[in-house]
Amino acid sequence: MIKNKFYILIILLFLVFLLNSCHKYPDGGWTNVAIKHLFGANKDMASKTWKLTEYEVNGIDSTSYLRPGNGVTNFQNAEVKFQINNARAHDYFYITKVYNTGFFFSNNKLSITFGNDTASQCRLNVCERKIFLPESTTRLLEWKIIKLTSTEFIIKATANQTYKISFSN
Repeated sequence: MIKNKFYILIILLFLVFLLNSCHKYPDGGWTNVAIKHLFGANKDMASKTWKLTEYEVNGIDSTSYLRPGNGVTNFQNAEVKFQINNARAHDYFYITKVYNTGFFFSNNKLSITFGNDTASQCRLNVCERKIFLPESTTRLLEWKIIKLTSTEFIIKATANQTYKISFSN
């Protein structure tokens, strides 16, 4: 009888530990699979391309100003490829038509910090808005992960303005 109670206690403690170790983003997705969701796998050279679905500035949808062929700007922000160069070293990159630079996870994979990428917004007659560093005075910007599932990725940051970016896969 005491042996059975001991086993039940061990199982209950294991369940409590398991439920507390899996953190969820506010709008969905589990932090313990963040790498797999963002990159498609957690091994060297794993990569996944995400399509920009929404770009908000201070709650105003500004997506149309970033897409090609909008008639207002010549920005080409349509896709971002996230890639692991070296999984063991946590060597993470994002790649667009113009940019190719590293970033890192922080706060138990609850946020991503993007750093200074490059001074130019154009390369080979293709121009892009620096969506992860939208303000010229910002050298590092931490983005809170709102949602990260295998098909949806939403981040939000505040500098002088508030930004929200949504991607789909």
